[in-house]
Amino acid sequence: MKATHFVSALIVFVLASGSLLSAETTADPREKLDTAITEAIRLLEAKEYATVLQEYFYMGDLQNDTTVSFDEILRIFANKKASRLLKALKATKSLTPVMEDKGKKATFKFKEPIERAKSITFIKIDKFWYIQN
Repeated sequence: MKATHFVSALIVFVLASGSLLSAETTADPREKLDTAITEAIRLLEAKEYATVLQEYFYMGDLQNDTTVSFDEILRIFANKKASRLLKALKATKSLTPVMEDKGKKATFKFKEPIERAKSITFIKIDKFWYIQN
């Protein structure tokens, strides 16, 4: 094999290996509690409310209520709940959660209520963390 063909083949192999490796090692931020919270904060600050609802709330719970459309849930969330959730998530950064259910339930208890909320709880379903309350 000529040197130029070898170098070209090596470059292709390295590029292909790098993209395969990065695709395999890129974890969803919801797989770990701390990165799930950080990503949820980022999404809320960017006003990506639909993504927050779809990725951080277990949709099985929301789909049971067929009387309210997703658009209506989104409107209510954006107007009334998103800012409170953002405050609550930011407050978790200085707290240690109480872990239950073999590490699949994490509750952060606030030192002072955030708009009447005394805590926020996350549950792990399969490999992702979701906001329970």
